[in-house]
Amino acid sequence: MRRSSSFVSFARSLIVGLILLSLPISALSAPAQKAGAKADAWSVDDPPGPKAEIAIDVTRGTWMSLDVSPDGRTIVFDLLGDI
Repeated sequence: MRRSSSFVSFARSLIVGLILLSLPISALSAPAQKAGAKADAWSVDDPPGPKAEIAIDVTRGTWMSLDVSPDGRTIVFDLLGDI
């Protein structure tokens, strides 16, 4: 069975589109850095942007994790849930 040229053209366009969608968005939109240019350093200890402390009171959660620091003085947890 021979496929029509319009189907082959559609399939080819679909494959090219899927390949382009699989490229990282940042690779397409990030400006090229000059050789020797220093990128802004990012530190997990000092993330950029505004900071705020927010108090919340919850009774349920999903995907909760809990860990205790090696010295036993600090508890760290994360909580994922729907608001």
